[in-house]
Amino acid sequence: MLAVSHLNKYFGKYHATKDISFTIPPGRIFGLLGPNGAGKTTLIRMINGIYQPDSGTATWKDIPITTASAQLVGYLPEERGLYPKMTVKDTLLYFSEIKGVHKSPELITKINDYLTQFGILEAQNKRIETLSKGMQQKVQIIGTLLHEPELIILDEPFTGLDPVNTRVLKSLIQDLAKQGKTVILSTHRMEQVEELCQDIILINQGAVVLSGTVADLKLANRNQTYILKVVETLPLNIPGEIIEQSKTRVVFKTSKGTDITDFLKTTLSHHDIIEFREILPSLDEIFVQTVQAKH
Repeated sequence: MLAVSHLNKYFGKYHATKDISFTIPPGRIFGLLGPNGAGKTTLIRMINGIYQPDSGTATWKDIPITTASAQLVGYLPEERGLYPKMTVKDTLLYFSEIKGVHKSPELITKINDYLTQFGILEAQNKRIETLSKGMQQKVQIIGTLLHEPELIILDEPFTGLDPVNTRVLKSLIQDLAKQGKTVILSTHRMEQVEELCQDIILINQGAVVLSGTVADLKLANRNQTYILKVVETLPLNIPGEIIEQSKTRVVFKTSKGTDITDFLKTTLSHHDIIEFREILPSLDEIFVQTVQAKH
């Protein structure tokens, strides 16, 4: 289990991360969210053993993470760290070597399997500088995983990927979690967080402003918005504010605390209902609302 406890980091007088704490058990995909400049990268670098905190701890299985123990971590930074003149295969062999995995038939097989999975096996002998940004991103993702890390930190991993390879990476991330790996996903693409992550924290101005499971956060931020669809004509007495409306479908929002039970009973007695459900806010809406509220 990854345990982050009261992490603080200063750069001069600037307080970059403020008393951040959370835990992630094995087999979970954890969303690390925040606007630009919120402190996410500083936090990631402390978890990864690159920065030392001024106070607090980051431990993996109760052992403090240091530069040495960071061998257990697979870290994909947002910035590319590839050598332009090296070939794809040599790059991946080099990444494996610095993580303590030496060249072997098994490693070559693993590299070829990943290259095939991402559709770039034919590029294994090409120089990095000849590849597109998307292909370079695939190489860096593969290099992050070859030493089979237990803790995987992915910072904007979908950058440059087309829809097909985005789907491949999503499936790979889910498979890693099923294998018991702990995955931290840092991205601005909220729809991917909703699809992949069970838990999230939202950091703003160096501090945690929101945390919990995705499901619980959506329920906690519900805004009493509903959709009603009937066979013929909608009832006239729609409670609250109408947001969208057609002859047979309406989206409406009630004030907090409004009981719509009587409205629903009346509607059921006079109309054939095709659909009635509450519309929960998206993570994108929750993100924007929470960040704006802190300014």
